[in-house]
Amino acid sequence: MLEAIPNEDEIRDAVFGLNADSTPGPDGFGGSFYQSCWEIIKHELIEAIQQFFGGTDDVIIFTSGGKRSLELVMHQLQNYQKCSGQRININKSCFLVEPKASNNIIQRIKEVTGYKHSNFPITYLGCPLYVGVQRIAYYSEMISKLVKRTTGWQGKLLLIGGKATLIRHVLQSQPIYLLSALEPPKTVLLQLESYFANFFWGSVEGKNKYHWSFWDNMSFPKEEGGLGFRSIFDVSKSLTMKRW
Repeated sequence: MLEAIPNEDEIRDAVFGLNADSTPGPDGFGGSFYQSCWEIIKHELIEAIQQFFGGTDDVIIFTSGGKRSLELVMHQLQNYQKCSGQRININKSCFLVEPKASNNIIQRIKEVTGYKHSNFPITYLGCPLYVGVQRIAYYSEMISKLVKRTTGWQGKLLLIGGKATLIRHVLQSQPIYLLSALEPPKTVLLQLESYFANFFWGSVEGKNKYHWSFWDNMSFPKEEGGLGFRSIFDVSKSLTMKRW
């Protein structure tokens, strides 16, 4: 029972058991936000909890391509399986080498590990791993998730204030994890802000409504005439400084 994934009713009971007048926690949300936006965010909460219960088991190992090193790595992985009772899924495991690696090296790794050979780029823990110059296509998964989310919300009756709340607390928070690890090209950041703006102003019959103000102007604090949205460029820059 302790390992069972909570169902929707259990999650709903927990959310509506929160004090609606409580002070927002570290995530910036109070009980009233989750309760008033339940129909919109419930699927995201359930998905996140399911990932928490069934995920966090990915690992990446760096090693030389020498046969002895590979054999030692595989030996330790076998020891881990014996001690933990867990089993490594060979079908989901792979190895990567630098693009100019010879076929002999690739074949040697295949024989020792039994894993398949994959090529860069790959996605690891939600972030693209690549060699060389980064490309816009590496961030297509992040963009598509955001588009899917806003598309689902567009069909609901949302007032301007509700849209602004969702943008500030959900949409603009979604890329933070990736931005904390990587600095995407400017084109990707422009795409993100374009989707934020399109969602805010809305659409009619698949066509975006007129934007009565530039997104840059709306990204100023309220006391300076904006709507309090964060500039995704400023967020990316601050997280880059944090890495440094």
